[in-house]
Amino acid sequence: MGADPLSILPSRGRLPGGAAALLTDLSARQWWPAARFGLAQARALRHFLVDLGRHHDLLRDRFAAVGFRPELVASPADLAGLDLAELPLPHRPEAPVEETVDGWQAAVWWRARAWWGVGVADPVFSLVGEDGEVEELLESLAGRRPPRALEGEGALLLRLAQAVAARGDLFTTVPLRALFAPLSTLDGMEHDAIEGALGAPLAPWVELEEVGLIAHACPEGHLHLASDHLVVEVVTPDGRPVAAGTEGEVVVTDLVRRVDPVVRARTGLQGRLLARPCWCGRGLPLIEVRAA
Repeated sequence: MGADPLSILPSRGRLPGGAAALLTDLSARQWWPAARFGLAQARALRHFLVDLGRHHDLLRDRFAAVGFRPELVASPADLAGLDLAELPLPHRPEAPVEETVDGWQAAVWWRARAWWGVGVADPVFSLVGEDGEVEELLESLAGRRPPRALEGEGALLLRLAQAVAARGDLFTTVPLRALFAPLSTLDGMEHDAIEGALGAPLAPWVELEEVGLIAHACPEGHLHLASDHLVVEVVTPDGRPVAAGTEGEVVVTDLVRRVDPVVRARTGLQGRLLARPCWCGRGLPLIEVRAA
């Protein structure tokens, strides 16, 4: 089967039930100082693990196998007593759909987009597919409501930028506010070419299919962790936490997935946690991740 044709799709902002209120809460919480974030995260982590240890048979067995006592967890560092898990994790066929997870994902994604001045009601065009001429896409945008942002793989944004540069005109009369793209290996010249031709800054993110959004860049250029519901560690190959600023493997615990829990799951990503605050003033912790 051939590759999907290259196209631009409008991305409509839709918040699942309860996500709007959660987005409001997370938008306020992002300004908490780091110390307050740490205390709230440790409390949520302990409650989450204690609850799973009582009600989830697979996690209860996993805790018992290594003598892990979730009620004694006082910080993410205490997770070191628990073995690492591999993604994808086993799924129970009878497990119900977790609507709470969808709500959290929508809220953290739209909070990050708001950092760039893009609201839920703003049109965002997604660049998808592989084959086709970008020039045809530019022509097809005529008459549409101009987007406030674009999203897509770095390579596709580069192709679009090259086409715009070759035409010598803008494909939209309304300035773009951001170019959302997964963290990539674009070099400095390609990065500058995209921003120069499309007239907006690149806003990279890091996500995994099994977990969702892990970190998103703010306009200051730093990747902020979605620590409201994720506990992210950087560890050695045998699972020992490393000091801030030291590179290791990124592992993640998701505090809202209770049906198919993600606890100390290996991501395969290499990165390092940063102890310094971000210039933007948000208390969400920072991470640097090596692009794959």
